[in-house]
Amino acid sequence: MVRNFEREIEKLIRRSKVCVLGSVDVNGYPNSKAMFRPRKVLGVKTFYLPTSIKSEHVAQIASNPRTSLYFYKRWFGFKGVLLVGNAEIITDTDVKEMLWDKKDLKLFAGGVADPDYCVLKFTCTSGRIFNKRDSQNFVVEGDKARSLDF
Repeated sequence: MVRNFEREIEKLIRRSKVCVLGSVDVNGYPNSKAMFRPRKVLGVKTFYLPTSIKSEHVAQIASNPRTSLYFYKRWFGFKGVLLVGNAEIITDTDVKEMLWDKKDLKLFAGGVADPDYCVLKFTCTSGRIFNKRDSQNFVVEGDKARSLDF
């Protein structure tokens, strides 16, 4: 069993440079896309990721919000965490401004008001943390993760 698994999850997410977003296509097949780590993370429950509204994964989320995020790191063994939940597409200006970074101008020349700029808000409901040869299932209740493995 992973010790202090909630702290391990948060540490792994902070140290990861990228994450993998999982979505479901119109035929029900899983799709994976590497993305930069979320710009804003609230515990193990809520994650905000800026992206292009024209992207295929955004279209998939619009028709099926069931998604996953996977964070991983390889150091002295392999560690990873799979987060399962739902995503929503946010075009609200206040949220987009909160996440805006001047580096985004390379992709969104129109700035925060660029019609292609949107934010994915991912809300985790459950997951699994992997640590070397050990793993642990958990659910998210409120803002805390609770182990399902006793």
